[in-house]
Amino acid sequence: MRPIALKLFIVIFFALIVTGCQTGKLGIVEHEFNFSGSKSTINFVQISDLHFKPGDELNTKLVQSVREIRPDVILFTGDMIDDRKNMDAFSDYIGAFPKSSHMYAILGNWEYWSNIDIATLDRIYSANGITLLVNEDAVINIDGAPIRVVGLDDLLGGKPSLLAINWSDNQILIVLAHCPKLYDSIREVIPLKTKVMVLSGHTHGGQITFFGLPFRLPPGSGEYVAGLYHEDTFPLIVSRGIGTSVIDLRFFAQPDIIRILIR
Repeated sequence: MRPIALKLFIVIFFALIVTGCQTGKLGIVEHEFNFSGSKSTINFVQISDLHFKPGDELNTKLVQSVREIRPDVILFTGDMIDDRKNMDAFSDYIGAFPKSSHMYAILGNWEYWSNIDIATLDRIYSANGITLLVNEDAVINIDGAPIRVVGLDDLLGGKPSLLAINWSDNQILIVLAHCPKLYDSIREVIPLKTKVMVLSGHTHGGQITFFGLPFRLPPGSGEYVAGLYHEDTFPLIVSRGIGTSVIDLRFFAQPDIIRILIR
């Protein structure tokens, strides 16, 4: 290889490395839907797959970003913590989020696989105004728009029950399911015309990818990687999440907060 060509190759190679390494770079992905009947816009934030590590700078960025968004509803879609030794620090951290009047969480596979004490985690959430939903639902009303939030247990570590999914025609239905593969079963039990969306995480967007194309996806991903699917019929939003698992690296799989505006 000629010297100039070699230098160009080296520059391009390192530029790709710098661009692709996105472990600490937090993005905000925004989606809008028009089906609420609300008098104003309802502002949701989805946070997924934090894999909480004490002292991580991304933790601070996450809280600051959520405060700037000022959401009406905050939804935590699993894998928030994966190490029992970090429970006390996690309790302090989760209390730093802005106190929305509506905050809900579900479990992911790592809460189970790490043997997190679910009762203790439930108490931590509850002490900070967050309701943990495990095959349960909650109905809220924001500016005249009734919203039912259903939280399913994790597909891999728990026992999700589709019987937890209830709805009425006048409600917006939001189903939280950590593993997006569960979406295929969810859409079979809900009428197509229902005002519904499913929010998932789990995949990390592939975590280590080739320009967004994952080398592998974890079990429970199904055919979904990240982003919005089936927008016009039965929307599924898959977050790339915040943290990492197994390998502390993200490559062309930027951590994200999902902001959802319902009008």
